Amino acid sequence: MASLGSFCSLSHQYSLFLTLTFLLVKSPTSVTPLSLEDERDTLLLFNQSIFIKSNASGDPLAYPKTASWEPQGQNTSDCCFWDGVECDEQTGHVVGLDLSSSCIYGSINSTSTLFRLVYLRRLNLGDNNFNYSQIPSQMKVFSRLTYLNLSNSQFYGQVPSEISELSHLSSLDLGRLNPLDASFAVDKPLQLKISDLVRLFQNLTALEKLDLSYVNISSTVPDNWGNLSSLTFLNLEGCRLSGLVPFSISQLTKLVYLNLGGNKFSGKIPLWLDKLYNLTTLILYVNYLSDELTFLGLRRNRLQGMIPKWVGDVHSPKLQFLMLSVNSLTGLEQPSMFSVFKNLKILDIDDNKLEGPAPIPPASILKYNLSSNYLNGELSPLFCNLHSVLFLDVSYNNLSGTIPQCLGNFSDSLLALILANNSFKGGIPKTFSKGSRLRLVDLSHNRLEGRLPRSLAYCKMLEGLDLSENHFSDSFPSWLGVLPRLQILTLRENKFFGAIEVLENEFGFPKLQILDLSSNNFTGNLSSEFFQSLNSMKAFDSDQWAYMQSVGKFQCVHHMHTVRKIKFFVPGPSRKPGSMCLYNNVKP
Repeated sequence: MASLGSFCSLSHQYSLFLTLTFLLVKSPTSVTPLSLEDERDTLLLFNQSIFIKSNASGDPLAYPKTASWEPQGQNTSDCCFWDGVECDEQTGHVVGLDLSSSCIYGSINSTSTLFRLVYLRRLNLGDNNFNYSQIPSQMKVFSRLTYLNLSNSQFYGQVPSEISELSHLSSLDLGRLNPLDASFAVDKPLQLKISDLVRLFQNLTALEKLDLSYVNISSTVPDNWGNLSSLTFLNLEGCRLSGLVPFSISQLTKLVYLNLGGNKFSGKIPLWLDKLYNLTTLILYVNYLSDELTFLGLRRNRLQGMIPKWVGDVHSPKLQFLMLSVNSLTGLEQPSMFSVFKNLKILDIDDNKLEGPAPIPPASILKYNLSSNYLNGELSPLFCNLHSVLFLDVSYNNLSGTIPQCLGNFSDSLLALILANNSFKGGIPKTFSKGSRLRLVDLSHNRLEGRLPRSLAYCKMLEGLDLSENHFSDSFPSWLGVLPRLQILTLRENKFFGAIEVLENEFGFPKLQILDLSSNNFTGNLSSEFFQSLNSMKAFDSDQWAYMQSVGKFQCVHHMHTVRKIKFFVPGPSRKPGSMCLYNNVKP
């Protein structure tokens, strides 16, 4: 079999001269297919028209593929073996060009020699920097293309209508990363006229993948999706689309991935989503890929009203992550719907307008966030079935009643218990276990009272304890000094009383950095030994520990009482300040 190099190599310098002359004088709108022997020279001429910059590609594995394209030298006469070049095994024509993440920098237009390669079927220029040049309308000469990727390459301006003439395309990717998370200029997106989008839907009937993420369309979504019956991947994230999600998307029954996020669509959650039986990933705001429909992300939209019953009916068998945060949802169409999610691990409904009692999650739940709603009433005894929960946040509601004692029993699994800013009354659960894994307990801004349960001393992994703005009445909890990881202790605005003392042992709050005892009824002398024990509020200066002096008096924001504040520095490179706040009802 003859070597493909015999087709691609130059016979002498005169042939190169003729080729160059032909390419320069030929009109770009009248393209004649190149002979096999000229395609190598076309690639070399294209390589001469671009620059290589290491920061032109964002992929950490990017490298200049065209660096191996040499006009002379060992093993370089055959362009089909060049990096990124693919040739047809029968004809020898260049049919594929993959220059993605090749550190290419420079402009490209319709006069580029690239458009002489009319036999191309696959073209990938993604993740380069074309310096805000427009996508050339000359793309239409690639009539054989089945794959076109121009993503994340800093093209700018109007997407040419000629793209819709590439009727053999099965994959079209013009998208880019979220401009807020990348180095792209926010004010220079690609733009696509709604009329061209409609034409694209009409003509590119072979499309299986379409990615237009962060292409500025600024319109309602057209309703002619029926022709794209082969589509399995659709990404229209951040396209500034508005209005209702069109019903015709329900005809795309082969869809596996659907991302309409970052557009704040209006209206109710579409009921026709249950028709997309092959869907494994549905994103109306955030990205999350999975093998089965385990994630339903509807965060930060304008959803309002009841969470529809179909969410549970259709997706309950496999769903593990349900994100409904930052909407205007008011309740559940079926009050017990969450109980059918037998595999649900994470449920976020924070920052909504949920009313009534707190919904009961399934026993499989690991994280449950109900904060910042309008919930009221008591926590149901059914919360005692959540033996696996790691994170429970019902803060910023109007929940009342007593805290279920079982939450203390969960301390061997629970990592964070956040019940702040409610109307809970009574005492703290007294059943914290010796194997407690609790890291954070926030019970602030409630109506809790009584003494602190001594079983809190079992919580050896506790890092933060906030009991501020309640009605606790107890002596200073020096016994919490045995907690080896406690960094924050806030007892502000309670009824703690008596002297502030430290235990006479080596476990005197070894990691404490923030201590707030203001607005209590402490009395007696504040001993210097107490300050000496707060080692993590000290500053390390070369070979010795040094204490910062009092920084004077300041006005406390809450009640404008004059207080004395002692500020220290935490040792180590972070130099973060630790602090201690005491109202002047403490006698010095």
